[in-house]
Amino acid sequence: MTRLSRTTAAFLVALLALCGAACDDDTAGPADAADAADGDADVAPDAADADADADADVSDDDAPPDGEPEADAPPPPVCADHNGVVADVEIAGSGATLIEYRAYMGSDVPYNVLRVQIMGDNVATAAPGVYDLAGTTYDTCTVCVSVLTDCRTGPCGRFFYPLAGTIELTAVGGPGEPFAGRLRNIEMAEFEILPDGIATEPLPDGDDWCIADYVFDRVASNSHDAVCERPTVPCLEETLLDFSLESCATGEMVAMSTLAAGRKALVYEMVTGWCPYCPASMDLMVGYQTTYGDAGLRVAYVYGESAASGQPTAAECLDYGARHGADPNSMFLDHDGTNSFVTTTWAMWPWTVESDTMGLPWNTIIDAETHQYVFTNQGTPPVDFETVMLGLLGL
Repeated sequence: MTRLSRTTAAFLVALLALCGAACDDDTAGPADAADAADGDADVAPDAADADADADADVSDDDAPPDGEPEADAPPPPVCADHNGVVADVEIAGSGATLIEYRAYMGSDVPYNVLRVQIMGDNVATAAPGVYDLAGTTYDTCTVCVSVLTDCRTGPCGRFFYPLAGTIELTAVGGPGEPFAGRLRNIEMAEFEILPDGIATEPLPDGDDWCIADYVFDRVASNSHDAVCERPTVPCLEETLLDFSLESCATGEMVAMSTLAAGRKALVYEMVTGWCPYCPASMDLMVGYQTTYGDAGLRVAYVYGESAASGQPTAAECLDYGARHGADPNSMFLDHDGTNSFVTTTWAMWPWTVESDTMGLPWNTIIDAETHQYVFTNQGTPPVDFETVMLGLLGL
């Protein structure tokens, strides 16, 4: 089995995910791998999560008691476009390289999400205190706060970062312990995000977002469980959201729900041009399709990286499939220009245990009638892969 670093797969997008830099996902992804995902056991951030510029410093001043206004405090900020956060779903996770709180505004796609994150080396030194958020994005922030909007499977569409405001952390715990704090007088601007996931400058005509006062207090899960608590990152035994991949044959985006229509089992085979173990798995999957296609099986082959470990072309994808006898209309690309498998790793979370690597080939089985994610493995498919597949086919 080939090991693919999470930072090159989508959060890998995974994220730190709680899946890469970048999901959510998350998209990117996340990711992604997280919209990757949003993207992370040490899960990498969504592909859109790696950004730029500004230090976050712990304030020397003590925060006033809860409910007591600061002396000569300015009035709470009011933005023209968006004000406040109303959470439909709240989650928190803690791992060796990421402590994260998320407030999901909306549980269906597209959704918006507030993120409070402590990442990388900052996790080891994280402590309660008041942190200045003015001018922070993801390059140098100690405590990172952002709002992402228009989020679907994979990267989100719009990104907001603070121009002013503070966060007071009151508890910074590990798994099973609280992660808690309070956002005050946050004024955020919409930032431009480049294709490599880096935030540049506020958009001149972008929206604003203000958060006058927001308190969060959640017991943190381990990183893997926290990702699976996200309403938009289906894990094993959960139901997939629909997502689309680029057809290598036509260049068009194809909704995966169309592949499942009228079928009983949908199998995804994730491969790369450089993976030494993928050809044998491809041959096996093509054989399954030939043998069981009439019984209700559909196999989709997802090509994530070229033989040179870079962004693959449609021609390379088709050539790879042709060498193994795969149907050209079943060959798909998944690479966002920076990260591979950005969409698939947020649409179907591949990690079943905390790990910093992803094994290839990666195979999944989806119940095509219910869209439930019923099986995943990394490496040559074991005997139970065939057992689950044949069970869905009624054979």
